[in-house]
Amino acid sequence: MYCSKCGKEISDTAQFCPFCGQTINTQVTNIQNQGSQARIIQESVNQIKKKKTVAIVLAFIVILVLAFPVRYAVEKSIVKSIAEDRMKMIKEGPSAETMDEIFVELLYGITESEAVTDFIHEQVTGEDIKDVYTSIMRHMTYKVNKVERIDSKHYMITVYVNNMDNSKVASRAWELFSERYAGLNIFDAFAQAKEDWSSDKSTTVSSFIAEASDQLYRSDKYNNSVYGSYVINVTKEGDDWNISFEGGTEQFILNCAGLSSQ
Repeated sequence: MYCSKCGKEISDTAQFCPFCGQTINTQVTNIQNQGSQARIIQESVNQIKKKKTVAIVLAFIVILVLAFPVRYAVEKSIVKSIAEDRMKMIKEGPSAETMDEIFVELLYGITESEAVTDFIHEQVTGEDIKDVYTSIMRHMTYKVNKVERIDSKHYMITVYVNNMDNSKVASRAWELFSERYAGLNIFDAFAQAKEDWSSDKSTTVSSFIAEASDQLYRSDKYNNSVYGSYVINVTKEGDDWNISFEGGTEQFILNCAGLSSQ
């Protein structure tokens, strides 16, 4: 213990201080020493609590700092996947059954006559349109390039699309079809025309389109292709992500098909 007068350390059993002669009240000194030890312990506990609080706050800050990039990366991946799936759907096109339903609905909307609609539908079906669509999209490629976060419910995606210039494809397909009749006399030409008319017309048409597209692709795909950079908006409503194309879906699909370009 320590002398209450001079402050020097003395024996715990001393009755007086050997340095200054002060009489030692052992009970009071013990109480003082115990109080001093209690204060030291309490200060240590307070420091530990303070350090623990600081550690918790720092950990919380670190979690907040890391959580946003992780959440952004996850959302970015989801949004990019949604855009890629939609581009794949556009390249593949609707099923023949869906094409047929749309075609009949459009025919009736234009003609407003079931008889006329039925007559045309007997000549051309959704399956025919699907065959031609597949030929038109034969060399379409796309790349989901930039995913930009506007806010937590809105992303803007830049997509690069290229395909054959189908105005050139159509011209070459017509040339190929004309070559089919080149050099034939009138009787053979009539027989060939009858065969073409009575056969699966969409298969005939789509085969010429596909062949023309392949020829242009092999000869000089860069000069015979059309390229475009497009922006897709992906927005979240509730738990659902929705896609909209700047300029409209119809125009976007026509651009992807190489039937018009920006």
